[in-house]
Amino acid sequence: NAKFTDDFESDAKRRDFTINSMSYCLFEEKLYDYTGGYNDLMAKRVVFIGQPTQRIQEDYLRILRFFRFSDRFSTKLDEASLQACIDLRAGLAKLSKERVLMEIRKIIESPTCHNILKIMIDNQLLEKV
Repeated sequence: NAKFTDDFESDAKRRDFTINSMSYCLFEEKLYDYTGGYNDLMAKRVVFIGQPTQRIQEDYLRILRFFRFSDRFSTKLDEASLQACIDLRAGLAKLSKERVLMEIRKIIESPTCHNILKIMIDNQLLEKV
């Protein structure tokens, strides 16, 4: 059920992570950042927009995306986001195998995936996948 809008701010606020909510207008040469994504990117942190549990419950694939994006863009996992992923990990079993496989492939393509996979294994996040 994709939702389309002409309102860039509301579109940004429905996304998963602050760093994914930024948009750039070539004509204005302006960065639009309604959720603090630029500061998070510069601080090398990946955080959910709003409440992590709410964002995850909207789509449990966001758990795997959190680890993939954290592996690539952060130096330390956001504690609130990590805890929400751990608490809601059972939701991974609700996802289609195809969606999970696609995301796991993206994780293991990273040359540093061993670090993030260890965290995922230590927190029983791969048992449901």
